[in-house]
Amino acid sequence: MVNVGEMSATLREIKDRFFHDKVNVNRFRSLSNHPGIGVACDAIDDYNQELQSRLLFDFARLEIEFLERLRAGVLNNFLQNIRFILVDEYQDTNLLQEQIYFELARAALQNGGSITVVGDDDQSLYRFRGATVDLFQAFPNRVNNHLVISPVTVYLSQNYRSTPNIVRFVNDFVTLDT
Repeated sequence: MVNVGEMSATLREIKDRFFHDKVNVNRFRSLSNHPGIGVACDAIDDYNQELQSRLLFDFARLEIEFLERLRAGVLNNFLQNIRFILVDEYQDTNLLQEQIYFELARAALQNGGSITVVGDDDQSLYRFRGATVDLFQAFPNRVNNHLVISPVTVYLSQNYRSTPNIVRFVNDFVTLDT
């Protein structure tokens, strides 16, 4: 028996991953001769067209629209006053979000400001929505390539939220997995 709700949820998840990972859907479709790929891509296209016809946005499409407007200069008035960008939990960033952050940071730098990111690669939790800890780990190179700046890394090693026993246990546990 077909579970339509489950199928819809799966297709929305695939669609979100297409957006978050910046996948060229037409190229993806053309690279496979599996009939399910075409059916899934058609359903996703229908979903996107329906949203567009109703002037509605889901979260992933809202992120894409924001990025497109940033790049098109539509939000220049908004960007004029931005000086500082602070991104917490950067390890849970996906490619689309990173591109948004870099566009905002570009404006901040032009206004004499900066970008700061904070994260912990041991706490990456959002792979299900396209986040990848690789973006955080490669941040120094990525920000240099996109914005031509060399970040300074500051390690925050003092823990104010846990007892020394908990910190020691977690640190010992983390070292078990190479």
